[in-house]
Amino acid sequence: YKASIPKNGGPQIPDELEDPKAFKLKMETAIQATLKSEKAKGETYSQDEKELMIWYNYHFLGRGKPTTHIQVLSSVNNEQIKKNLPPVFKEIFARISSKLKHQS
Repeated sequence: YKASIPKNGGPQIPDELEDPKAFKLKMETAIQATLKSEKAKGETYSQDEKELMIWYNYHFLGRGKPTTHIQVLSSVNNEQIKKNLPPVFKEIFARISSKLKHQS
């Protein structure tokens, strides 16, 4: 999804070392938006997962899930999708294919 962002696009993330307060505020705001609660702290998430919530907020809460999915899927070819498909989807498609074969 990050690859679909135009050059110089994406969320404006303060540098953690140069401005730790602004970075912390950005991350806290993203956590609250992602978890849909002003009280959310994201205590069960790793630091990396919390930082990804900034991107989740940008991709899906700021622009809309369908729009983002359509944009990303239209920018990759079928081979790229097949190569990077999560295992759970491969299992689902295998089951569907198997059921369709038994119906014919």
